[in-house]
Amino acid sequence: MSDIPLLTSLTSLPKDQRCQEASSMSGNRYFACGAPAVAIIDNGDQRPYAMCYQCAVHNLRNRGASAIYTTDDNLRKMMADGTVKVKKV
Repeated sequence: MSDIPLLTSLTSLPKDQRCQEASSMSGNRYFACGAPAVAIIDNGDQRPYAMCYQCAVHNLRNRGASAIYTTDDNLRKMMADGTVKVKKV
């Protein structure tokens, strides 16, 4: 997946940033979800990804990922109350 651009910041998201998580329809190829990104998530593979709310929650709840940063109030609450893992940078 080297064609996925690296994030330039772990403490902010550009307004036009799109979700980099693979679409469930990708199969054996990479097709980005493409929804507006609201979070930076570390899923344990040595690099963070920008994700939309739905992809972030799925990765946080089902794949053991850690939240680094978010612009979403619901994800902020989940990070604050310990519902999801948080990675300090």
